[in-house]
Amino acid sequence: MPRKEYIFFLVVAAAFILSYMKGEITIPSNVSIPSEDVNSIITSVKHSITEIKNIFEDMFARESLNDPENQKLLERIIYEMHNIEREKRGLEPLEWDPNLARIAKKHSEWMAKTGRFMHTYQVNFRVWGENIYMGPTGGSVYDVAKEAMKSWMNSKGHRKNILNEKFKRIGVGVACNGTIVYITVEFAG
Repeated sequence: MPRKEYIFFLVVAAAFILSYMKGEITIPSNVSIPSEDVNSIITSVKHSITEIKNIFEDMFARESLNDPENQKLLERIIYEMHNIEREKRGLEPLEWDPNLARIAKKHSEWMAKTGRFMHTYQVNFRVWGENIYMGPTGGSVYDVAKEAMKSWMNSKGHRKNILNEKFKRIGVGVACNGTIVYITVEFAG
């Protein structure tokens, strides 16, 4: 049975058996289930629930940041987190800028390729700032985003960039080299 169908089957079977155990579903009186079968069913349900939990944790808790789609997701989550921090303080949200995102992506790819963690000074904007982050790829995409934001908000200079009223636009770029994620955020007025 393919994995998706197997998961669906386990979810439906576990839901049915749990509903029966709660008394939400009844079995006709002319059908008898020996007590040893009931114990076997309960054991199977517990095993199925554990298996479902493990499968979902495996599928969703450790998304690969080497996957370009998950990198795009991380970029968007970080963008939204920046605006949440700004809105908490009554600041205008930043507008997504595809040109800044392209610059940020290129810089993150350079850092991932070279293993060097450093700022770029090749951007020609009148009002400009940059935050960079390097960390492990383990955990969920959301966990990586939270850790990067926590790191930046706990740093005076990075926090200043996030909350700078002169910045109106933002671009975020993510790249990985296996076990390390590199994130670049470009800001402009």
